[in-house]
Amino acid sequence: MNTLKPNCDTLPNPAKLMESLRHTGYDNYYAIADIIDNSLDANAENIWIEIHQKDGDFEITVVDDGRGMGEDTLTEALKLGSDTDKNIESDLGRFGMGLCTAALSMSRRTLVLTKQKEGELLKGINDLDWVIETKKFRSYVGKGDPEDKKLFEELTNASVQGTVVIFSKSDKIQNPNVTNFSNLLKKEIGRIFRKFIEAGRSFYINGKLVAAVDPLMLAESGTYLYSDEEYPVKFETPRGFVEDTIRVRIVLLPDFGSAGNEDRGINSHNQGFYVMRNERELFSGQTLGVFTRDPHYNRIRCELCFTGNLDDLMGVHFTKRSLSVSQNLTDKLREITRSQLTHLSNLADEQRPKTEKEVSHSDSERLISKKSKLLMKPSPEESTKTKSEKEKGKKQEGESKDPTKEEPHDRLRRVCRFEESKMDKVGPLFYPYLEGSKVVIKWNVDHPFYEKIIVSNKENKTFITAFDFMVYSLASAELKARDDENVSLLESIRSYMSTNLRVLLD
Repeated sequence: MNTLKPNCDTLPNPAKLMESLRHTGYDNYYAIADIIDNSLDANAENIWIEIHQKDGDFEITVVDDGRGMGEDTLTEALKLGSDTDKNIESDLGRFGMGLCTAALSMSRRTLVLTKQKEGELLKGINDLDWVIETKKFRSYVGKGDPEDKKLFEELTNASVQGTVVIFSKSDKIQNPNVTNFSNLLKKEIGRIFRKFIEAGRSFYINGKLVAAVDPLMLAESGTYLYSDEEYPVKFETPRGFVEDTIRVRIVLLPDFGSAGNEDRGINSHNQGFYVMRNERELFSGQTLGVFTRDPHYNRIRCELCFTGNLDDLMGVHFTKRSLSVSQNLTDKLREITRSQLTHLSNLADEQRPKTEKEVSHSDSERLISKKSKLLMKPSPEESTKTKSEKEKGKKQEGESKDPTKEEPHDRLRRVCRFEESKMDKVGPLFYPYLEGSKVVIKWNVDHPFYEKIIVSNKENKTFITAFDFMVYSLASAELKARDDENVSLLESIRSYMSTNLRVLLD
């Protein structure tokens, strides 16, 4: 039998490929962060970012005082899939796609000026319109002219080495307001590169120094650092065994009250894991398959640190904007963190301000439980509780009591529980969560609706029961529909409803 061999070229259509790469899902801010990765890999001490509107164009300039590039390295950097040496245990770049794909996601033209300490100033240009016109992957690489030298010295503060990258013909800018774009970029850079800022690297955006932004709020006096440990991991993969360590830090943030928490972004969207690869944040507020988003976890934040050795197990995409964590690693993370997260969520709940019960909701609990079989209820979450917590829950529900001393309605297994809690006047009217299969609803006693409608009619059992039925139905629907994708939307709906009620009753 003859062995077949390749006999034709199947090179991609340059223009089609380049246009396709403009739709890889890059966020503008993360595209700029990927350019910064190259600066940090070049050992830059200072990175300057300038954002301006120029002649009707949105122009972004990233400047560093790193070691610069020689001609061969510059030529490679302008390629898709550049072939440059990378240390996966420390370098931020890996796939050789960062400069080109990040540039294409924002702009049609990229100008690079670069100089090594003892070298000449070099100039490189990528222009999408050249590719479309020539139907070839064509770039320009050559020596810088006097104007380039003047620009380089001005932008690098006369550094003897460094790199300037200028993105122009920017037709894919998500926020064309320069001030808004710059302010949001400042926060993103401060968070993504916080470890580098803390280590002494300086970042400037339009001349303003960027401060580190720590989502774990470790500098806050009320933050509780629950654990900070390194864990060995060893897994067999098709490429052989992978062995390394991961570091997991878990904290409980302070409770600043409903308004304070909202101002600080302590919410469902930001809860969970902040994933750090080689000391650089890749992802914020991830569940990683370890837990399901729930308001109970709003004050819990975790930091997962790993090196590039675990890229395949973490499923890191070349845009660094998607993860596909292997099942083995997910199981390991669950084993490490599940009981800790459950304990902290219980602790956070215990720290909520307590209040003496003003209104009895026992009739509502009894009537709802009687019709339990007919109701559409959320799925139980017993799997999230440890054995000791389940036993604790049983005792709280009275299962250890002598049944001969209970009233008949107490022996009915309750499917819901109403509680009262202080959650500030601007807080939600109610707050639902699951305790195993039981729906727990916390009425906010500070909300004007509870004060003016519920408390003032507490002697009217029919009135109270009617409102409890309504809130139970809303809470059950929210908990049944809730998943990682829509939890923020459902919380927002409840928040907007509570706000409108407050305004109408004030």
